[in-house]
Amino acid sequence: MCRLPAGRQGINPVEFAFGEIAKLLFHGVHSDEHLTFIPVMVYCITQSYTFRRKNLALGKFSCYRYTMYSILLRIFCVFFFLVVQSGCVTTPSVENTPHVVPSISSALDLKNVINDRAVLIDTVKASGTITIHESSGELLSYPVVVMFKQPDNLYLRAYQQLMPTIFSIISSEGNFWLYIPAENTIFTGKNASLNYNTEYDVSITPDFLLQSLFSRAIPEAASVNMVRNEDFYTLFLVKKENNLKMLTRTLWLDTASLNCVKELRYSLKGYMLFEITRNNFTFDKQTAINIAQTISIRNVLTNVSVTFDFKKVLINEEIEDRVFEFHYPEAVLVEKFE
Repeated sequence: MCRLPAGRQGINPVEFAFGEIAKLLFHGVHSDEHLTFIPVMVYCITQSYTFRRKNLALGKFSCYRYTMYSILLRIFCVFFFLVVQSGCVTTPSVENTPHVVPSISSALDLKNVINDRAVLIDTVKASGTITIHESSGELLSYPVVVMFKQPDNLYLRAYQQLMPTIFSIISSEGNFWLYIPAENTIFTGKNASLNYNTEYDVSITPDFLLQSLFSRAIPEAASVNMVRNEDFYTLFLVKKENNLKMLTRTLWLDTASLNCVKELRYSLKGYMLFEITRNNFTFDKQTAINIAQTISIRNVLTNVSVTFDFKKVLINEEIEDRVFEFHYPEAVLVEKFE
């Protein structure tokens, strides 16, 4: 039998239901907890006649008062099932509501949106799967843990059930350490040496990873141009140097949500380096922005790509600085990139 919540036994069920109705009207139907009011209301209707007979006999409940409650309660129940449950009338809470999309009338507006969101993110913790797509068609997939801390600290560890570490990457202050235990080797050097030195055949660099987790802030000095179509805003970032204009980034933002769903990055010489695509966005309550759970990074030159499929993403949880400090294991080979 349907029962009133604990602590509510013995009270007037109709009055209790109207108290909960008042909460719904003022606060909205936006949680699973409110769904428990459906059986409560049904209970109140089915029990109201018995309640009326008992209380009229004791003189505790007037016929007029009962009739008013009973009629209004039935009207509300019909309204609740036909309208509120169908999703036509809701008042969602702020924490479950996607961010309010600002009006965009210029490239500067779009630049401000990107920068405002970027500064809200201090740290990222994510876990899921990393899949490496080789140009030959070979796929390598491992569970992965990723941690990021502003401004440019990155920790990534891929592992298997019987191997604590397949490989790990730490990047901090422009330096990187790539450790492959099976080869007993550490590769280390400056991130920039991997990005712009063609003699190093590294398809996905730490800098690529750092730029992919979310759309990074746009430098104030960068000039921006925007093109809009029905589905996307396309934002072009241009750097002026020696009277020359160089394209540095191109971003595609969904017009409905302003999620950055695609991004292209260019080298200092203007040729395309890598492509980022972001999908499966989830709403973060703390920052009130959407975070991508599926991220793909493709090196345009080698056609090697890495896809992250995160099952859990946490924003702005504390991460100690020591996570991004690298300590050399004993008797390990070190290869430096200059």
